[in-house]
Formats: sequence, structure tokens, C-alpha cells
Amino acid sequence: IEYPPTGTDLPAPRPGELLNYPNPFNPSTTLTLRLGDGDVSLAERDVALDIYSVSGQKVRALFAGALRPGMSEIPWDGKDDGGSTVAAGVYFAVARTPNGVLERKMVLVR
Repeated sequence: IEYPPTGTDLPAPRPGELLNYPNPFNPSTTLTLRLGDGDVSLAERDVALDIYSVSGQKVRALFAGALRPGMSEIPWDGKDDGGSTVAAGVYFAVARTPNGVLERKMVLVR
């Protein structure tokens, strides 16, 4: 039996998709990135995941490195690069992958 997702469930992202849960969030959220897994060699791929404010200012360099194809989860604690808690508002997660740029709108509530 397959049950419909609840408000806190997140469907598995499709290849080349960036999601987060929960959204809206307080105080933290988990970003879920799925890189295409059509590559038979399953080679690692370089990825950069950054958080931006609605004004376009980089708030946090969240991840930079190699990820294997498939699904990866990367938590964000709602803090900037200096370790300070960011203000409530809209933020964008931007993942730069070898196959393109993925974006996700997130809302931090206090």
C-alpha cells in the first residue's frame, strides 16, 4: 500500500533536482540534491552549493566538493559564513553541477 505524502514528507528528487525540507523552516532545513545517475562509471562530480539572500548576496558557501551520482542530503543550520543566525525571510539555494545550475526557493520563519 502506498500512502500519500504528509506535509513533512518530501518525495525523492528526480535526477537534476534540488529540494529542501521542511519548507518553510525554523531553525534548519535539509537540502536534497540528486545528481543524474546515468553515468555507468558512477564517477564523483564536483558540486558547489551556496545560499543567497533575496537581494542576491551570498550568505553561505554550504558545500563544495565531489558528490557521487544519486541522492545527497546537505543540512543548513540557518547561519551565514560567519556563524551568525540569518534573519527570517526568503533565501535561495543554488547548486552548480557539471550538468547545470539548480535553484530552490526557501523560506525561513521565526
